Amino acid sequence: MRKGKLTNYQAARILGGQQLGLVLGNNVLLEKIGEGGMGEVFRAEHRRMKRTVVVKVLRPELVNSEYAVKRFQREAQAAAQLVHPNIVTAYDADEAAGIHFLVMEYVEGIDLGTLAERHGPLPISQAVHYIAQAARGLEFAHAKGIVHRDIKPGNLLLDATGTVRILDMGLARFDSVLDSGEDTSDQPLTNQNQIIGTVEYMPPEQAEDSAQVDRRSDIYSLGCTLYRLLAGRPPYRAETPFKTLMAHRAEPVPSLRAARPDVSVKLDAVLRKMIAKKPGERFQSMSDVMHDLALCPEAAAAKLPPPMSIQPGPRELAPTRTMVLDEARRSEPPTSSNSRSEATTDSQIGIATAGRKSEEAKRTESAARPEPAVGMDLGTTFSLVAHLDDQGRPHTIVNSEGDLLTPSALLFDAEGVVVGKEAVKAMANEMDTVAECVKRELGSPLYPKTFDGKQYPPEVLQAWVLNKLRHDAHRVIGDFHKVVITVPAYFDETRRKATQDAGYMAGLEVLDIINEPTAAALAFAFQQGILRPDSDLGETQRILVYDLGGGTFDVTVMEICGKEFTALATDGDVRLGGRDWDQRLVDYVAEQFIRQHGLDPREDVNMAARLWRDCEDAKRTLSARQKTHVVCDFKERSVRVEVTRQTFHELTQDLLDRTAFTTRET
Repeated sequence: MRKGKLTNYQAARILGGQQLGLVLGNNVLLEKIGEGGMGEVFRAEHRRMKRTVVVKVLRPELVNSEYAVKRFQREAQAAAQLVHPNIVTAYDADEAAGIHFLVMEYVEGIDLGTLAERHGPLPISQAVHYIAQAARGLEFAHAKGIVHRDIKPGNLLLDATGTVRILDMGLARFDSVLDSGEDTSDQPLTNQNQIIGTVEYMPPEQAEDSAQVDRRSDIYSLGCTLYRLLAGRPPYRAETPFKTLMAHRAEPVPSLRAARPDVSVKLDAVLRKMIAKKPGERFQSMSDVMHDLALCPEAAAAKLPPPMSIQPGPRELAPTRTMVLDEARRSEPPTSSNSRSEATTDSQIGIATAGRKSEEAKRTESAARPEPAVGMDLGTTFSLVAHLDDQGRPHTIVNSEGDLLTPSALLFDAEGVVVGKEAVKAMANEMDTVAECVKRELGSPLYPKTFDGKQYPPEVLQAWVLNKLRHDAHRVIGDFHKVVITVPAYFDETRRKATQDAGYMAGLEVLDIINEPTAAALAFAFQQGILRPDSDLGETQRILVYDLGGGTFDVTVMEICGKEFTALATDGDVRLGGRDWDQRLVDYVAEQFIRQHGLDPREDVNMAARLWRDCEDAKRTLSARQKTHVVCDFKERSVRVEVTRQTFHELTQDLLDRTAFTTRET
């Protein structure tokens, strides 16, 4: 080290027996200069060219993650296409000794996020100059068919000459297949239930379906960045990532002049157009952004670069399907924060890529086909979605697994969030990564369990379930946005609003929140011919609906005559459902185990989940047989418990009595 042969970093690695990976290809790592969720960043030297470079290395623990490797390769592929003064240049990408690495241009400088953090709001002409440079780099990327999808101050690097360089293409979307013929579509990076971006700078449509964004999404994010540089804060920031996402969609576009009175009216108007809620109301290209920025009074001092004249050819990014809205780091669903509290998420609530069509074709198709009537039953343990056909007949939609019912459970694994059957399977061995019975927690600030060190509001978790239903329905009936969602009749306004927010987050326009017993009564009356939408005539019928769900119970009495219906009375219990019957059986088997072995299998969360599944199966068996057996294996000990139908009735009689009492009172 005294002779300059080794750096401090190299010496520490060698002393720690970690010399493997200090040399990657022709690059010798000199010092660590940064890190993130995906990888570590090093200053390095190319051995033959004696050139200082940056080497980005995929974290060792992620080399077996298909998602992580694909995303890392995505960054290399995107960077290779983009040689431009306002984009950091990539020199090489390779793998050595199982280590994936990307070699990039070394730029001495500071990112705009850190610059704004240190110095506060920037001078107007300076900020405009930086944004215009970023727009020029993005204009080039868009012409190559690449959308960045994570533009923010932290991904714009200012070098010593005052040039802004765009960083981090790891979340970029390709509009086409590269010359190599390799499929660079978003799969599997934006599979079902995966959304990517940084919430403070994420346009509403990217929160809905990150696979379907276009250049206008980058325009929105760049507008949010301009606001951050001039106002000292992002345009929208709330207490939670969920509320921030909602603000992007629902809150009015903020006035830049309110935060910076010295901003010109023209620049304020440009900013408002950049961050318009609907993509069609924004600038349609970065060239348009640069043109209008150049007309601002601040442009003279900024010395803006002119828009490029590009003949992009077949890879020109055509407008792609952009939903009216909506919502969330890869394995970190809707929350994650960096040092500037800018939550970055790229998994959470996404819809699989649909076939692209031109906006004109979609408008024509939409005008020709009325939007289907869709209803969603968001249950505690199972959910489903149904629609009305052309004759007004209801049909339940089969999900992508071939089932009518989708388990309302979520699995948080290393590659994202999985909703449904696989989450239920994981409960046997990975219960700490599974969220279930979320509906019971609606109205609470946070779901009680923690995932990857984070807690989420129940409505955020419910939004993932709704997004799964939406994706499955889209596969069968095509595009739709408007839905009705059912809730227990006794849900208060807080729980109803939380359910509506969950639909909003899933990219749905919630037309109404309808009581579950009301929906059940209407369906029954329609099937029996009691409800007649085309007539006021008919005999008045009184219907009682006894609805015992997986986690909730309610009862409603209704009168129906012709096309008129009235709910006369309703009541229920938010803490009473089929799960309570299951729990009685779980407790019964666990008590037998304790008597024999002195151990409680319920103390292990995975064992408790397996026992619950076995007891749920036993409950179903008792519907057809007089007795069954439940086997409990725990810590190399075992017990086989016989359960008769009579025993089960005795264990749960008080639960049944509670429903009977509520029914009589109603």
